[in-house]
Amino acid sequence: MELLLPMRRQNPITLQNLHKFDTLINLYSIEKREFFLSKRGINF
Repeated sequence: MELLLPMRRQNPITLQNLHKFDTLINLYSIEKREFFLSKRGINF
């Protein structure tokens, strides 16, 4: 997880890294949302 490394490394956060991080977060929240909805008996 390059985003969590200390910022004193003068390495700018590249767009590609941000995109990778975004995708991870999106996948995680989609899973959580589906789990939450299925717990309430909602199917889609």
